[in-house]
Amino acid sequence: MNLPAGAAALHHRDQAVIDLIYHHPVAHNLPWRDVLTLIGHIGRTDQKHDGKWLFQINGLERSFPTPHGEHMEPSEIVRLREFLGEVGFMPQRP
Repeated sequence: MNLPAGAAALHHRDQAVIDLIYHHPVAHNLPWRDVLTLIGHIGRTDQKHDGKWLFQINGLERSFPTPHGEHMEPSEIVRLREFLGEVGFMPQRP
């Protein structure tokens, strides 16, 4: 995994979250709290007044809605993949 500048080494649990983010087909069981933890380890998360979350990594920002349930919606996982790619955070190929 290519980490953004200034990011600490990933924990085993973070790697499991990354595996779910990049799972094909798109995962339907990606826990929101785990995503917040991962993004906090590689960047920064801030909850906005409207309940959405601002993710900041390598100077780029994206806003994500708080899921209604425990898991992220598949369409939001796709957006998260795209954002991670934009900041240069890509999974390593075996």
